[in-house]
Amino acid sequence: MNASFYLKIENVNIKKGGDSMTLEKWECTACGYVYDPEKGDPENGISPGTPFESLPEDWVCPQCGVSKDFFQKIES
Repeated sequence: MNASFYLKIENVNIKKGGDSMTLEKWECTACGYVYDPEKGDPENGISPGTPFESLPEDWVCPQCGVSKDFFQKIES
């Protein structure tokens, strides 16, 4: 049986080891780039739907190259 489906994720809380991860946007405090998990960062191997908390530790801002430590969550 060959089945395919399409799943769109919006504002979903994902439980991981007791911590809650959400698909919220994060802004680079160095240059203003906004990481949108719905879009991901395909040019750097990050698939759409990837929460900021799940980005690899060595991921850097695609615009200015700073680490994840320079990002802050955008409050909705």
